[in-house]
Amino acid sequence: MSKAEPRLQARFEAGVLQLGGRLGADEAAALLAATAQHDAALTRIDLGALDEIDSAGVASLHLLQRQARAAGRTLVLQPVSTRYRAICVAHRLSID
Repeated sequence: MSKAEPRLQARFEAGVLQLGGRLGADEAAALLAATAQHDAALTRIDLGALDEIDSAGVASLHLLQRQARAAGRTLVLQPVSTRYRAICVAHRLSID
């Protein structure tokens, strides 16, 4: 069985990283690479165009938020889907 091609679209514009497609285990590295290029200027991640997210995707977003907090910045994730909320509840993660 071959590994699926990552299906994450990421576009950075004016402090906002807009994500589309799927955010899962296969796409987490692409997300981290996309954010590394714009780390200091990133203030918000727009999740509105995501079609799918799994627990690895949620974990990668929470990692980015923790890194931003450690650097003294706030990183807002919005809008959050029902699926995102359900994964956060299941894993006892805060939804912020």
